[in-house]
Amino acid sequence: MKLKLQLSAGYYLRFDHLAKLISYISEKIDNPKLSNNLLAEKMGMSAKMIDNLLSYSVALGLKKKRKFELDELGNIIYESDPFFLNQKTLWFLHYFLTSNKEYVVWNRLINIVFYKENKVTAEKAMPYFRDLVGQFTEKSIKKNIPKEINSFFNAYTEQNFCRLEYIKKISNYSYNMKNDFKVPDLCILASCYLYRDRYASGATALEIPDLSKDENSPGRVFHISEYQLRLTLERLHAARYISVYFTRINKYDFI
Repeated sequence: MKLKLQLSAGYYLRFDHLAKLISYISEKIDNPKLSNNLLAEKMGMSAKMIDNLLSYSVALGLKKKRKFELDELGNIIYESDPFFLNQKTLWFLHYFLTSNKEYVVWNRLINIVFYKENKVTAEKAMPYFRDLVGQFTEKSIKKNIPKEINSFFNAYTEQNFCRLEYIKKISNYSYNMKNDFKVPDLCILASCYLYRDRYASGATALEIPDLSKDENSPGRVFHISEYQLRLTLERLHAARYISVYFTRINKYDFI
């Protein structure tokens, strides 16, 4: 997998712009020759801004790569929550994006940096990307990662992701993870399926400790404990969304 140092390219994750974008793409049947330039004209943005918006839409699972066509998730959101206001929508998009190793800055901030640091600043986060020297030039890392971190913080404190009350700004340059948020059960269920498809393809069962602690797992990305995850999975089991099994051989639960 080729890692992407930049997703934002310095632009913020504007969900109001994404709402317009998926609307135009969904209705392109009226204009089958949709292009970057035409979108720029319709949305009153520069071509560079449109390129970035398209990149965000792919990273969030809304649009298919290299096609002006919504993916399955994009179609569902366009029909049910076109303005990205529902917390269930936002929680799953958070997981979809930050559990993807390809977007290395967003992925590591959630999976590693916020796990090891009580207070996170761009300066504190930078050492967690030193190993990327070689894949990217040192100049590119020093120039682009701080910008990407800034876009990440903006997404969770100024844009729609702030509705999750997940990351808190505690000073001009410092942030921490809140501990009183509630992730909807069905978002955790959908994230378990996505985790399986991405990182355990073909698996017929998943161990609950793995779903809780492994990098990119729902427990890790949502920052919830194994105990909290088990309670959620038990509720989903009671509602017959999943089956939870126990084996005495290794004392692990499976779903």
